[in-house]
Amino acid sequence: MQLCEDKNLLKRLYTQNIDGLDYQTNVPKDKIIGVHGTLARIQCEFCKAECDAKEFEARVKKNIKDIYKTEPDAPAESSLILCDGCGKPGLKPMTVLYGSALPTEFFERTSQDFPDGVDLVIIAGTSLTVGPANSVPRMVDSFTPRLIINNDPVGASIGIQYGEKSTRDVFYPVECDVGFLELIMKLGWFNDLVKYKDFMADKSRALVEQMEWLLSP
Repeated sequence: MQLCEDKNLLKRLYTQNIDGLDYQTNVPKDKIIGVHGTLARIQCEFCKAECDAKEFEARVKKNIKDIYKTEPDAPAESSLILCDGCGKPGLKPMTVLYGSALPTEFFERTSQDFPDGVDLVIIAGTSLTVGPANSVPRMVDSFTPRLIINNDPVGASIGIQYGEKSTRDVFYPVECDVGFLELIMKLGWFNDLVKYKDFMADKSRALVEQMEWLLSP
């Protein structure tokens, strides 16, 4: 994702992950759409005002009782964390709770991005069974290539076709980290990737370092 952004190739990232790792990159926030929300952003349920994540973390430590007894400075009893915007106790991570509506930005961005056109859709690490997130691959026109990097073939129920019947869908059966590393190698972007390895998860960094060793003189 970051390399595509660096090369001005990233239109948008639509993700079902809520861990917030996408926000630990230099990709502009308006290009990251958390279909099911994210732990990285804090918003008031009442007035929708956002709170800085670090500020919210500090307030939690100051106001919330530690039932596990690991924080020596935690208060003996919990108190409300009030929103600076409306004064109500509605601050929470921007995750979509069961029965709640999806973020409005999902619908706003999909209406902007499609069907005006994108050159390629990459689908990775998903079962494509949860809607409406699985509707995104269907929003592109019928000529847009779709690359699926996944352990298992997915998307038959939404019209993705593999093999001889396929006119634009390509399936690469491999773990995402491995698949993307191989794609980066074929694109000649490996040296650009290496500068980000210290920010990667352990498994991803190990793959990059193994490739560095294989390429070393």
